[in-house]
Amino acid sequence: MIGANQPSIRFHATLELVTPIETKYPKYRLAYWGGDRDYMKMLSENLTGRRDKATGEANIHIVLKPNQTSKTSAPEMNLQIKGGQNLTGLKQWFQDGRLSGYAYGEPSDEKTFGNKTVKANCFYPYRTDGFLFRCTPSSDPSNVIPTQIEWIVLRGGEGVKIHAVQYLTLLRNGSLDKALSDLPLRKYDEQDFSNI
Repeated sequence: MIGANQPSIRFHATLELVTPIETKYPKYRLAYWGGDRDYMKMLSENLTGRRDKATGEANIHIVLKPNQTSKTSAPEMNLQIKGGQNLTGLKQWFQDGRLSGYAYGEPSDEKTFGNKTVKANCFYPYRTDGFLFRCTPSSDPSNVIPTQIEWIVLRGGEGVKIHAVQYLTLLRNGSLDKALSDLPLRKYDEQDFSNI
């Protein structure tokens, strides 16, 4: 813990929109990251997609999708990663029908995912972590697709998931800004992790 009421931040990233806003399922690329290098290495090894034929770059993409379950308690939106794995539901993403600019979630605590093709859940070792998200909503209330999403991973431990709503309040009121500034962001380059 950073302080009595503040969680420890494991990882921090910026996700940038790479598809047009009107796309059915907007796709974001992990553009910048800071914090735990081993966490970034895990993401790079497990989530890097195919190499782009034109640019030669391989990126980590995350897709914003509406929740497709009928559970009333389920968040309205999810973030999905490579292979269709649900990274997390975005709790409090909407408030009063508008994009709130903030959300929280957590990784799956299941060892595997997928029904047809069962795969190992690369987030399982981090299953006690918590996630916070921040974005800047458009001035147009009908636009619910942010051009950038900030992803913050809170180091797991006793109470991190239970207190996620309180940590979201800390993010909203700026109480985590100093801790985030202590994790300088750098551009993600898949080559930095290809030979580790």
